[in-house]
Amino acid sequence: MSSFDTGYTVTASYVTAASDLFAYGVDLAFNQTEATGKIGVFEDKVTLSTLGLEALIYIQPKDAKVQPFVGAGIGLYVNNLNAKLNNVEYFDDSGSGFGFVGKAGLRLFLDNKFYIGGYGKYYSNDQDFENYDKSKTTHNLGGTCFVFEIGLKL
Repeated sequence: MSSFDTGYTVTASYVTAASDLFAYGVDLAFNQTEATGKIGVFEDKVTLSTLGLEALIYIQPKDAKVQPFVGAGIGLYVNNLNAKLNNVEYFDDSGSGFGFVGKAGLRLFLDNKFYIGGYGKYYSNDQDFENYDKSKTTHNLGGTCFVFEIGLKL
């Protein structure tokens, strides 16, 4: 099976400056990714969907036209892991996890209001899953993503 390498991320962010160098904000992020592979002649597909509420503190210059930033914080995540073999579901479990989030990126302000940019993000997200024998296993469902952003400064 391939690693989880196909998918998408959609994020709504609110960031406000606390000083000329520091800012804080919240993100509401949805990430869906999947892995596929072959088991004999059968196709195996695993889909992971994650909704996260993240609170971050940033280091970023307040009014720079080119604005590099780095941020760190905590997140609360709701996950759904679904697995199908030849389109027949054999595993489906949901739950929540808590973890660290880190972001680093660059924004280019096109004028006083609009910007484009991008960032890389890493997040950890531990969740307990119930196995077929009712025992529990903890898995880190976090990962990395790279995001292109278009934004508006309010």
